Amino acid sequence: MFQFSVVSRPLTCLFFLATGLATLSSARGETEELTPQEHMEKLIGTWVITRVNVEGVPITHTYQIKRGAEEGDFEHVWRVTGDAEAGDSLWEARFKVTPASKKTLAVTYVENKRILPEDNAHDWQPFGMSYVAQVVGNQLYAQMSLDREPWIWTRESSGMDVQDPTRLDVLAPLLETYSGKYENMGSKAYGAAKSSQTITTSGRKTETGTVVIHEWTSIPEGGSAAEAFEARGIYSFSPKERKIVKQYQTSTGVHMTGVLVAAEGNKLLWERTGKGPSGTIREFCQFDFSEPGVFRHRILSRTLNGVPVKEDEQDIVLKKSE
Repeated sequence: MFQFSVVSRPLTCLFFLATGLATLSSARGETEELTPQEHMEKLIGTWVITRVNVEGVPITHTYQIKRGAEEGDFEHVWRVTGDAEAGDSLWEARFKVTPASKKTLAVTYVENKRILPEDNAHDWQPFGMSYVAQVVGNQLYAQMSLDREPWIWTRESSGMDVQDPTRLDVLAPLLETYSGKYENMGSKAYGAAKSSQTITTSGRKTETGTVVIHEWTSIPEGGSAAEAFEARGIYSFSPKERKIVKQYQTSTGVHMTGVLVAAEGNKLLWERTGKGPSGTIREFCQFDFSEPGVFRHRILSRTLNGVPVKEDEQDIVLKKSE
């Protein structure tokens, strides 16, 4: 579990952050056309994050950033609340911001002053710390150390913090309707019986464009809709994971969650895990749209209760409906 000290070193520990700079989130339409000065302006405002300390107590950090005296100069007021035993902590600080890349900013502190708690208060003094920042929509990503998890702040506002809908552009092929025949050899993992099936699948975006609802219906030959294998999925972008995530449930009692781990050449690779009628399922599933008008669904690997399973699943080949 991530640990930090609210009393002694919250400012330093706040930015013991993880993963490489390449993983800092970006959103097309949010950051591509901005000048360095516009990127800096997006830092201004009040940011909030709540983390749990080693005692299991939720601690809230409020990070208020405002302009300084000169271009590239900024100041902040930083308050830490929620620790009944230690009380509130409060700092002021001054720092400089410069472009680190087209989409990231280098933040270098100059000095800080501690106000609370009074026993640890001090006047302005040199403060040597730096980190890389990026504002994407209503999130501020801050990273100091590449071997720790980044802190992802949310802008304080009275409205909803809706994600950038272009995050889901890669899922555009799923919004079409596809259908086809499939000889299902049966699946113990999914509780599916051997049968000839007609499959229809389609998706749609919600009004905000930030959620995709995906439907998959497989009806046995000669059967009715009441006998269908149905899967209903929800896709969205997770600021925490910095990836597209999904969850779905099936009519056979399977509940799965997944994350998009790779996307290239109109192919999407999902890592999925969940519970089924016979136990825990883990699998890599590929959605292949590389051939125009065709949706190929294939399971690249699967385990059931930790044991690799081979269920003779062929590619499911569906064609776009006219």
